[in-house]
Amino acid sequence: MDTIATTLATIFGFVVMSSTMVDISPTMTTILAIIAGSGSAIAFQGLTTTTRLASSVKTAALGNPVVSTAETGTAITISSLAIFLPIVAVILLVIIFGVIYLIYKKFKK
Repeated sequence: MDTIATTLATIFGFVVMSSTMVDISPTMTTILAIIAGSGSAIAFQGLTTTTRLASSVKTAALGNPVVSTAETGTAITISSLAIFLPIVAVILLVIIFGVIYLIYKKFKK
């Protein structure tokens, strides 16, 4: 399932990025879409796949619904805030990354 999602994320990352750049030459649009669109999409898909794999290994796949729900909820919240309240979205992202960093440090010990 993640194999299909990774391929589609790469393709649609390219499509979305290239469709948003209208006043740039086609060559530059393609290059930026490959680097920024496909690159960021595959990076986030890779993180999602790694998170699900770790959840499957640690919880015998019992934690996957919780992880998936948290991923979806966070994506919806951050996306909505980025559209309507961008400053609040940035603050929330900093808080989320801070909490993740603290959890990472706690488990690394």
